[in-house]
Amino acid sequence: MANGKKKRGFITYRSYLFKDKDPIIDCIRTARSEKKMSFKELKEESSVSVSTLQNWERGRTISPMFKTAMAAINALGKKLGSKNGKPFLYD
Repeated sequence: MANGKKKRGFITYRSYLFKDKDPIIDCIRTARSEKKMSFKELKEESSVSVSTLQNWERGRTISPMFKTAMAAINALGKKLGSKNGKPFLYD
């Protein structure tokens, strides 16, 4: 069992860095940190819960709902674009 142990028929891993997550999460994290916004401030602007935002950034959510991600993006004052199939945020 590579990098994990079996518990009740499931393999639990020490790290979930192997998951393919939506790259929009990294864009939102970068924009939030550039604006120096806390999770609570972003929650107040976007109505996206703090736990949801934290789950995105901690890798617990692989792919956020589009509507929820757009609420966070709009609250950050950004727009969503795509170049070569990869999303990016711009002013």
